[in-house]
Amino acid sequence: MRFVWILTACAFLVAHCALPVFSVDPELDPTLCGGFTHVESTCGTCMRASCCAELNACGGASTCASTYTCVAHCASDPSKGDPCRQRCLDTNRVTCSFADGQVGVSPAEASLFACRARSCSSACGVGAFEGLAVGCSACVRELCNDRSVACLSDDRCARSSSCVSRCLTPWCQSNCVAANDTTLYTDAFACAMFTCPSACAGTAWGCQGNFSWPAAKEPPTLQMRLLSFLDGSFVPGVSGRGCFLRDLSCETSIGKAVSDSEGVLSLAVPVTVREGFNGFVEATGGGLTPSLYYWSAPWYATEVRNAAAIPEGTVAMLTQAAGRSVDPTKGILGISIQDCLGRYAAGVQFSIDRSFEGPVVYTMDELPDVTRTETAGDGNAILLNVEPGPVSVRAVLSATGEEVARYTVQVRAGWVTVLQAWPRTT
Repeated sequence: MRFVWILTACAFLVAHCALPVFSVDPELDPTLCGGFTHVESTCGTCMRASCCAELNACGGASTCASTYTCVAHCASDPSKGDPCRQRCLDTNRVTCSFADGQVGVSPAEASLFACRARSCSSACGVGAFEGLAVGCSACVRELCNDRSVACLSDDRCARSSSCVSRCLTPWCQSNCVAANDTTLYTDAFACAMFTCPSACAGTAWGCQGNFSWPAAKEPPTLQMRLLSFLDGSFVPGVSGRGCFLRDLSCETSIGKAVSDSEGVLSLAVPVTVREGFNGFVEATGGGLTPSLYYWSAPWYATEVRNAAAIPEGTVAMLTQAAGRSVDPTKGILGISIQDCLGRYAAGVQFSIDRSFEGPVVYTMDELPDVTRTETAGDGNAILLNVEPGPVSVRAVLSATGEEVARYTVQVRAGWVTVLQAWPRTT
């Protein structure tokens, strides 16, 4: 009798696997693996075989169940599935954080989407970061596939990707990556943003003025990954030290380090201020133009943040491309801005309260474009020959004039100042 039952079950499975694409996948048992149905039979079979425990856990969590019910009915074909998954995730984006430290999605949902990415990426059409715009996903699949696959094959990186895809605020995204302690996500995200700036341009500003950065739970370690402005490669051998915001000459550094073979410079912050570290990093050597790095978001948790490294000689090349020459008594200010979803933002204009050789030079695919009057998809701008001293930077949406960011940095003669800006807080 048991043998007959097994043959019957096998026959059912064979018939089931032969169902035409996009047919609704009948459940073997309404209570099996969370009771989810999949529009793709191959995806459903893979998920039940590889992620049944995760499906069961998701089925018992209302938010997770709602999201995955939607995603499970998306096709695996990227041209059809990517827009569908985008709608599912946009509908179910969250801002909440959970007591166990998982931010952006519940533990059940993070585990399920990580398992799906790790074990069923081909069957379910998961080949790029989820939650990205359709054109961005297509570009990442084509040009960053190796890093995307490496990320999705790693449990912690897959968790980071799943978590980030559900966020509405920048701090949520930062916590997603920090909580999962991986540089694979940072590498893959950098590839997407450097390689596909136009396709992945950000235009989401719903969070600006409506969120606050969380308090630091413990002294963070600053981990900045230096990526060459020219080609995005790692920049090792750069000496860096952390400086307090008002210590303009950095007389009292808070740590020193040298970037490693992967361009990561790690600085332990020996402070316990609840707002986190909001100073700057002074970087020299390693073939780098002397640079100051600022972030409009405080370091409240240990995480890796990418930073553009300007190789020696690049400043002269950039100024010549913009039809100007370098004034050694002045400084250079480079600005990059991200939107609420962590994407480099298009359609932003910058201004400062100090004299410089204008107009502002916006870039297109990382190169100066003197015809532009606002940021392109790379979110970058360069201000040449800026008068040294404290400089207040203001960012507005070119379409409406609405202010989305404001921050004060320092400019030194002969140095490059790099500001990474995020939407303004409450």
